[in-house]
Amino acid sequence: MQNAPSQPASAAAQPGCSRLGRVKRRAAARGPVVRPALLWLVTTAMVPCALAAQQDPGETAQDWDEVYRSAREAYQTALTARDSLRAAHGNLISERTLAVERGDIERADLLSAEIQEKAEELDSADAELRRLEEEWVNAGEGYIGWIDANRELLTQQLEQRPAGAEEDVRYRLLEQRFDSLTSLRDSVDAEIPRVPLEVPPMPNIEARPEERPAELRRKARIYEDYVEVCARRIARVGERIRELNRARDLEEAKAALDRGRADLLRAPVGLPPGGLGVAVGDTAVTDLRTLAQRIEDLEALEEELETRANEARTRVAELLRWAAGGSA
Repeated sequence: MQNAPSQPASAAAQPGCSRLGRVKRRAAARGPVVRPALLWLVTTAMVPCALAAQQDPGETAQDWDEVYRSAREAYQTALTARDSLRAAHGNLISERTLAVERGDIERADLLSAEIQEKAEELDSADAELRRLEEEWVNAGEGYIGWIDANRELLTQQLEQRPAGAEEDVRYRLLEQRFDSLTSLRDSVDAEIPRVPLEVPPMPNIEARPEERPAELRRKARIYEDYVEVCARRIARVGERIRELNRARDLEEAKAALDRGRADLLRAPVGLPPGGLGVAVGDTAVTDLRTLAQRIEDLEALEEELETRANEARTRVAELLRWAAGGSA
């Protein structure tokens, strides 16, 4: 495959395009990644030549898989190192406690200095772990975007296959590739450490109009910070809703294709000729219902976050009015 840069021919290929370059540059220094044979077979055989021609040559299954695995392994390595530091820090604290109990003040003082040094190392390790966790999530979401772009292209190819004995093998081959991509997507989606999306607790700060303006403004800033936290989570929820809507649209389109083709071939829905592909029956319906429920839950969360953010904005306005000498 050529590696010269080019523009993707299809808009469907664009969601992960800019992200791959960024994530790949971060992972470049971490060296090659050993790829399990099974995943190699799945990812390298997924996209037919006709579809590969429509993709940016820089965005291949191998590229995304290597970037994703590199980000995951970097996080896991850092997690092991952080846990070792945490254990060493705890051991030093225990050792210092024993020294104090023995009355060995000199040893206790030495250990206190070591504990402080280890605590600083632990803080740095925690910060690095958070950074690598974010990189892992970004790589995973970029990988999912690439997978969905290819599932869209496969759906277009499936729509173009006419019914008939000569086309059945080709149709089932495309269908198998779609199903392989779906399984891979589900695996990545379940694995990446997404930050739990929930409503943060609202600050509960006592304030009175007669307090000093500086103190009232300080309390207002606490509520402003809360508004910013809600805004970031609302943006994250919106991204997740769009991602799940895209996945649901793809599943619905695929299910409709399978039903239509089964009717044309006069075969029972869910039992394609030759027994290949995924049944379009209870499993597909269940998957669609699960996606719909997840979207509904996220939309409810988005609404609640907006309500809490508005309540906090009202509190900010009230505190700033008091600080400016306004009436309660």
